[in-house]
This record gives sequence, C-alpha cells and structure tokens, in this order.
Amino acid sequence: MEFDEPPFIVTIGEDSRLKLDERVFRQIIENAKPPFVVLSVIGSPVSGKSFLLNYILRYLKANGCGNWMGRPELPLGGFPWNQDEDESEELTGVRMFNEIISISDDYDKNNAPNLVLLDIDYHVNPYDEYSVCNYAALEVFCLSISNAVLHVESDGNTEVSNSNLNVYRVPIIIFDGVLLCPTE
Repeated sequence: MEFDEPPFIVTIGEDSRLKLDERVFRQIIENAKPPFVVLSVIGSPVSGKSFLLNYILRYLKANGCGNWMGRPELPLGGFPWNQDEDESEELTGVRMFNEIISISDDYDKNNAPNLVLLDIDYHVNPYDEYSVCNYAALEVFCLSISNAVLHVESDGNTEVSNSNLNVYRVPIIIFDGVLLCPTE
C-alpha cells in the first residue's frame, strides 16, 4: 500500500476512543530496523505544527547541507497543512510520516537511529468539550510514545498549556510565535 500523504495511525472513533491502525503502522516501520526515535509535534490547532515538520523533513533529507530550505516557489511536501483556519476540515487523528528517516551518525552508522515523525491533525472547536477532550487525548498519546516533543504555540500563552506537560519525562522544545528563517 502506497501513501500519497502521511496516513493516520491513530484516529478517534464515534465513541471518542483512540484507535490505532496497526496495519498502517506496521507497514511504515516494517523495513526499518531499531533503534527508533519518535518525534511528535503538538500544540495549539492551526499553529504551524505540520508546516514546521515539513521544514524539518527538508532539513533531514538534505542532511543539513547547502540550501536545505529549498526554493520558495516550490510547494512544501510531507504533512498536509492548511494556511486558512476557516477552510480546515475537521480531521481526527495522529499522522505518521510515511517513510522512516535514518539519522546517519559519523561514528556508528550501523546503530544510527531511525526517526519516526508524528503530527496531530485535528481542527478543534473550542466551544465543544468533546472536541477539546479528543484533542487532549491525541496530545497525551503523542507524549506517551515520544522520545522528544516539539510544542508549538501561536497565541503567546505558553504558561497555561505547558503546566500540563511537566508530568512527562521527554524533552520538550517550545516554539512560541513566528519561526525565523536564516538568510544566506
């Protein structure tokens, strides 16, 4: 099975329970060998999580060399993202990038970890308690299986949302506001 875009590995059923699609999950990781490093991006809806992940993908695929940011006129590949919040569909789940990225290590290429990228794709209705709870459940899922987490906020209110993250023992990097791009 080929994927045009990163598939959902976790969805939320009508009963508000998380459902893991083991078949899709296994298909993506079957050709990669451990060790794995799971990197999740969580945070406010429509805050640039997928956008950030796509630039991380560009960087990793270019091995951090040269003009890894690419030409601005080329579309960003990888995770789907929507620039206009009003046009967002209500999507429910966690997407896993459809290929595992090997992180080469100059010292030990045989034991270099494979990077698994996860992205929450869910449009939250802040006035619907089930919608907010479902989004929180997706974040908890990502936090519980990740080796590292990028927490993206766009509203400048990192204190409130970060108070709940302290219970997880994973490195969490917080981006707040606009990402600055280096110029050459």
